[in-house]
Amino acid sequence: FDWLVQRINKAVANDDEEQNIERRFGHKYIGVLDIFGFEIMERNSFEQLLINYTNEKLQQHFNRHTFKEETHLYTEEGIDFEPIAFIDNQPILDLIEKRPDGILLLLDDEITAPKGNDAKWLSKCEGVHAGKSEWLSLTEKHASASGRAAIPNKIHKNYEQQQQQEDFFGVTHYAGDVKYISTNFCHKNKDPLGRNLYDLMALEAPGFDIVSQNLFPPLGTIPRRQPTIAGQFRKQLTSLMKIIDAASPCYIRCIKPNSKLCSGLFETASCVEQLTYAGVFEAVKIRKSGYPFRLAHRQFAARYRILIDSKRLNSISDLAETAPERTRCTALLNLLQNQEFVDIKIGNSMVLYRAPEHRVLELLRNLALERLVPIAQRALRIGTGRVYRKVLKKVRCDLQAALDSPNIRDDAAALDTVIDSALSRIGPHQTLFPWLPPELDSVRQRRNILQERLDLDEVMRALLNDPVKSQSYDDLAHCVRRADAIAAVPGTPQQMALEQNVRDALNQVAGKKLDPIAQAAIDVLDKALMETIKEEARRARYTSDDLKRIDEYLAMSDEALTKLQLKRANELDDPDRVVNREIKLKQLMIETYASMYQIPIYAGLREKEEWAARKSRIYTSATKRQKIADSMLKHQSNAIHCALSDPKKRMDAIEGIPTTKDFDKKAVLMFKCILGFLGESKHPYPESLGSECLSIALSDESLRAEFYLQLTKQLNENPTPASIDQAWQLLAAAFATFPPPPSFENFVALFVKQHAPLDKQKLLISGLYSIVYGGERKNPVTAEELPHLIARTLNSEISARYLDVDIVSTGSSTSLHNGNNHKMPPPPPLVQH
Repeated sequence: FDWLVQRINKAVANDDEEQNIERRFGHKYIGVLDIFGFEIMERNSFEQLLINYTNEKLQQHFNRHTFKEETHLYTEEGIDFEPIAFIDNQPILDLIEKRPDGILLLLDDEITAPKGNDAKWLSKCEGVHAGKSEWLSLTEKHASASGRAAIPNKIHKNYEQQQQQEDFFGVTHYAGDVKYISTNFCHKNKDPLGRNLYDLMALEAPGFDIVSQNLFPPLGTIPRRQPTIAGQFRKQLTSLMKIIDAASPCYIRCIKPNSKLCSGLFETASCVEQLTYAGVFEAVKIRKSGYPFRLAHRQFAARYRILIDSKRLNSISDLAETAPERTRCTALLNLLQNQEFVDIKIGNSMVLYRAPEHRVLELLRNLALERLVPIAQRALRIGTGRVYRKVLKKVRCDLQAALDSPNIRDDAAALDTVIDSALSRIGPHQTLFPWLPPELDSVRQRRNILQERLDLDEVMRALLNDPVKSQSYDDLAHCVRRADAIAAVPGTPQQMALEQNVRDALNQVAGKKLDPIAQAAIDVLDKALMETIKEEARRARYTSDDLKRIDEYLAMSDEALTKLQLKRANELDDPDRVVNREIKLKQLMIETYASMYQIPIYAGLREKEEWAARKSRIYTSATKRQKIADSMLKHQSNAIHCALSDPKKRMDAIEGIPTTKDFDKKAVLMFKCILGFLGESKHPYPESLGSECLSIALSDESLRAEFYLQLTKQLNENPTPASIDQAWQLLAAAFATFPPPPSFENFVALFVKQHAPLDKQKLLISGLYSIVYGGERKNPVTAEELPHLIARTLNSEISARYLDVDIVSTGSSTSLHNGNNHKMPPPPPLVQH
């Protein structure tokens, strides 16, 4: 191990560097000694004794060094102090190492004695050290002699032989009592390498490796006592302590927070135990018994001079900056008349005091700072703001001058210099003033545009020189779009001429690209495609007769263009688009005449007064009758007394209209089923009630408007969110079962558009027109089918056919791409079919 350390040091050292260090610093160095600490295990043997012996040595040095520092400081400062007592572990060290009967010395003697063994050595130790407080007695005899309780003789079973018992002894270490198993102490203390074999390895002779001679340096020819492990260890430890005594040590105590090796866990008892064993509490006690707070005279005066009023501070000569520092500290403490600081000691170079005085001084200082800091902050902020304002004003002038100067604003390198100069001046102030002048953004933008022009010039030249790309509409159009983006800053005459050449080339190619697409867009009157073509033609600065026609179509109102699209869809035999455009016309009419499709003005409704009169009695007051009339189209939790619609007001061609009495009876039954499905009335099977009301309206066409009226009534001013959600689900199921009457269709569509939740609105509108154009179902609705009907409307994809978004079938738009290598497809529909 010694050889390995020397070999590594020699490998990493530089001879020149070593000589320079020795010449400059005189062999000064910083060393680190890392030691594990006291070991107290279940089985402690020879190795643990040596480790704990080392820790006892270091602990003694730690205690004495701390005490020595304190004593030396107070002596140097000329302060009277009481002697500080501390625990000295010298008796434990004497027990282990003192000649002639330390336990390690007795162990060395035992291994040289004839037939020496562990039991004889332990018996000798008992005979010599029994009665000492540091030695834990093995037998009752020695224990009674020392006045201490004996420790049980047998404590552990051997790993190999479970029945064999082992002897032990104990030592009261600084960290606590430790029990050592004496078995194999003599064997472990012997150096296993014999002297003859050692001399052989150290022999200098031909054929022997130089490494072996370095590993085994000659021991000399004079016969001497065989070295032991304990002897070598004591020698090395003594050498180490001499180095430590000659140094100026600093100690770092490491505490293991828990025994589980995990984060976030702090075991208090274990940590306190480690601090106790490491002597930290003892060191703190030594420091606290003295004066733990120390400040140099200059530091003390500078820190606490704010405790004195500024007027008095300037009028007293002992507090002046030119006065001796010790005099300033004495005068400062004398002026604090309301406080007793008799325990504060003013030494030759320091002011020393304890915790009570420190707390009072810091409290007074904090109170003074609360008064002074805001004033200082205000002055600092004012000064900083004025400096920043001056810098900012100059920077803004320089930036504006650069923008106004023709020589600078068109020179990218000059603008870079201006930007860097501005940032270097205002950058240090950005932490307090995170604001940049707008002129800086303008200069940066102009710099970016100049760089874009340079890059674009290279692209345009390469494009025009390439016979293939110079005929590419997409490449030319891309260059023109980049040029349009920087049109605000014109380039040099050469750059502008190059740009015009590209525009001319694009105009020549545009006809081949845009004319077929424009014609196709006109053929089907695809508004989205016409808008795209118009924008592309504008960027290319291209015009034609087809583009003029596109402008005329796009200038039309939505209604006029939609009617033309409907006519064209019929001509092209496009049934999906026919339905889509009819729905668009309906939506435009609903938006234009929304006031005409409010449910309260539906012509098929009963008059409110008539509806109220059917429930009220002769003696019902006019106020109550009016209240009943006002609630006709509002949510209610109980059953209605008659239908909301009047069967006599025939709005649609319906055969077999029932009598008023039968109509009201079915309407009341249908409303009760709706109440049960919405949860307004308790029923074990609400799905069966929902399917029943749908089946009633499906079987009797005259009740369909009544059904939709009842649902809109329950959705109007309904205070229960669960009931509202159920009502929308029932409406979704109705849109998968039967359509509303034609006269009531627009009323339902407007109600959904104005009142449906946003996440359901498009789905419900799509479901409405899907049932209107798809037709009603034929079979009655069962309770098992009801969830599927709801899902068909609310969980399926939105069909673009039943929305007001224009769709063009694939067959009608194939002409857009025929014979054209650079396709410009129309915008996709909302849902791909």
